[in-house]
Amino acid sequence: MFAFNMILNNIMAVYYYIKAKYLRKKGCYSYLVLKLFFRAFELEKNKNYLLGYLKYQRDLGLLINIELVEEIIFFWSQFNKKEQMFISALLLENHAKHLVPSDFAYDAINQIPAALTFKNSLSLSQQQQYLLSIYNQQNLWRFQLAKALQQHARGKGICIVGNAGNMSCSALGHAIDAAGFIVRFNAFKSGGEFIIDLGKQCNLWCVTPSFKPSVLHTLDWLLVTGPEMQYQLVDWSAFYPFCKAQVPILTIPLEVWRQLVSELQAPPSAGLSVLAFFYWLLDSWIGVSVAGFGALSEIETNYHYMSAKNKASQRHNWEGEKRILRRWLREGLTSLHN
Repeated sequence: MFAFNMILNNIMAVYYYIKAKYLRKKGCYSYLVLKLFFRAFELEKNKNYLLGYLKYQRDLGLLINIELVEEIIFFWSQFNKKEQMFISALLLENHAKHLVPSDFAYDAINQIPAALTFKNSLSLSQQQQYLLSIYNQQNLWRFQLAKALQQHARGKGICIVGNAGNMSCSALGHAIDAAGFIVRFNAFKSGGEFIIDLGKQCNLWCVTPSFKPSVLHTLDWLLVTGPEMQYQLVDWSAFYPFCKAQVPILTIPLEVWRQLVSELQAPPSAGLSVLAFFYWLLDSWIGVSVAGFGALSEIETNYHYMSAKNKASQRHNWEGEKRILRRWLREGLTSLHN
């Protein structure tokens, strides 16, 4: 009977784990899925189930569960170096650096900025020093960005420009460039033939973690979206040129991400994340305008103005994002499409 129960538990654990992974891949971000991950681990103490639970906690914008430290330590030797580094960074984020096992072996190939605090500063390479600055300087950079945004909000304004198809033939270039601070996203075009619709200026470039910049734009700030990626993102190689150019690299605070996920039950898009981040810094929509978001226009357009081949990710809750954006418009955010 005991053996039968063990087999049954193993089967149910696999079922819960596979179902949770499927829902995560689909962009379903909810406590129900979190329970599936945890239930799988409860039924079968497996390091992959534990890691899946920890990663999904982070997807929801939650801090690592300190109550699981004993379980983490038990499986510590089974985690590879990359996984150990990820968990160590999460423990640091929750002010539990002292709980990281002393035999933590830092992986010199995979590098998370926050995890570099576990390494002797004298042994860091120049690239590692650049990455560590993302962690060490983050609060200062956010403070400096907030001061800059406050100044521009009281002056020429702030314009956040998305890449939706409604930018084609919009003739908004002049209105965009009239702002004192301009934000653009991932693959964008400006200047030249695009200047009439899109303008040419860019102060802050927002990129998703998987985006690989092929152009080193002249800008003041770089922003990497996602749940506080300084504690999570491993591959920063595409951003080294910006580090070398001493461009501050900002991340989205976990609190901002968590609030959006709670309302959307899905991962927020880069555009919505930036708007929420700016409101978090400014506590107001005064002086903030937006263009190039699909929800700003009733006209059906391509997802991206540069190519009809670019499609919207099905992991995002676009209807939910539209409701949030329109609520923000009622609260004072300005649309250039009006």
